[in-house]
Amino acid sequence: MRVSFFCTTFAQDFKPNTKRSMNKNRVPVGELVSNELERQGQSVRWLADNACTSLQDCYKMLHATYLNTDVLRRLSIALNHNFFADYAALLDLPETPPPTLEQGTFNKQFFALIEPILKEAGYKGSIDGWTMTIKKGNQAIDIMPYHEDWMDDVSICFEYVIRGKFLKQLSELGRIILAHALSFINPAFNISYRHRSGRIVVKYFCNVHDTRKFIYHLNEANDLYNDLLNDLDRRLPDFLKAFPCPETRDKQLEKTIDHLHRWRIK
Repeated sequence: MRVSFFCTTFAQDFKPNTKRSMNKNRVPVGELVSNELERQGQSVRWLADNACTSLQDCYKMLHATYLNTDVLRRLSIALNHNFFADYAALLDLPETPPPTLEQGTFNKQFFALIEPILKEAGYKGSIDGWTMTIKKGNQAIDIMPYHEDWMDDVSICFEYVIRGKFLKQLSELGRIILAHALSFINPAFNISYRHRSGRIVVKYFCNVHDTRKFIYHLNEANDLYNDLLNDLDRRLPDFLKAFPCPETRDKQLEKTIDHLHRWRIK
């Protein structure tokens, strides 16, 4: 009983004074609507018809200090004006600062901030050291953040991998030329061919200032990557025809390519 009493008392002590708070932040919502109606040169009768209400109720709304959200929504639609934004601006509330990242455990901090955003967008993922790999459907994306003390933003690398049977149907030279052709046509990406794995790696770089807008950058990268894949589908038949995989391996070419990759010349 003592615990129950304490909890009840604690809740009462910290219960906000709703009446006092409402009086302090009271905003004449009806006046906002009335001013916008006058600005657009429309009549009260017109507003009543378009907001699906009676003329008498409409006059009450225009003189009201308080309107429920459903009424304000209907008025916003009728006048094609966001009264919710006007209301929020008049409250003069402090802006919520974007989440900050501590140094030292930067990657863990960053991944912890974007994880709920990714889950809400339908992604599943795992973390391996400095990299987070996310999946949605058949698409997998590696996310690699980078940050220094002097940087205001976080540099992000989204890494995609092009793989498939069609690459095996191309000669080694054809894969290299295909990677360079895609890079030339799609300058938003850094594209390279990995000789040892036989894959084409596509990287997209961007700077993120606010982690809450992370999904916007991810969606933009995905849209550009899908455009790249569509472009690849159009050009692939010509590449398969021009650079078919030979029946016998060109050992000299493989040795040369291996040598170039060893010296990191791509």
